[in-house]
Amino acid sequence: MGIAEDIAELERRLDELKVEYEHYFSGRARIEPDRLRKALQGRLSRWHGKPINNTMFKFRYTNLAARYSSISTYWNRCLQEIEDGTFKRDTFRLQLRERERKERDEQRSRLDTIIAGRERREGGSALYKEFVAARSACGLSAGEVGLEAFETFIKRQREDIQSRFSCKEVEFKVSVEECKVRLVAKPIRGGRASGEKLPR
Repeated sequence: MGIAEDIAELERRLDELKVEYEHYFSGRARIEPDRLRKALQGRLSRWHGKPINNTMFKFRYTNLAARYSSISTYWNRCLQEIEDGTFKRDTFRLQLRERERKERDEQRSRLDTIIAGRERREGGSALYKEFVAARSACGLSAGEVGLEAFETFIKRQREDIQSRFSCKEVEFKVSVEECKVRLVAKPIRGGRASGEKLPR
């Protein structure tokens, strides 16, 4: 099984394990899903320290490992509280919702950091790859927009912005906000740039 299949399976198993632990901590299940957890750890460790050349798959694996590490620490704390007799189920539910929100925010932040750190003046092809990778990382498809249509859209937007802002250069980048992938255009004038969000 390759990296693509492993990551898809890891994502599925982590989601399943989160549900199982939620059932256990809320009292709907009597047995801790320890076997599922060990199986996930084993599959996750398969790619630990190994080079992943594909940027999208590397991001998804790193994100999965970070998510698992974070929530595993939380599970261990809850298990310790159960053992000590101090665990409160209502508090758990509130903390779980807060942790899920934090996970989504951290995922968006990591993706934005990856995208922002790469060169975006390599032409439409590189930008298109960033766009598709970002949507895939957020669980979205690229839709029916192909490379040719994408580059035509970028060319028209560049010409329009150059005309409206009287600038020679326009920088495009991919931005992720609340799991929505957008293109952001920045007219470059005299070393200064002003951002403008474009439709998805």
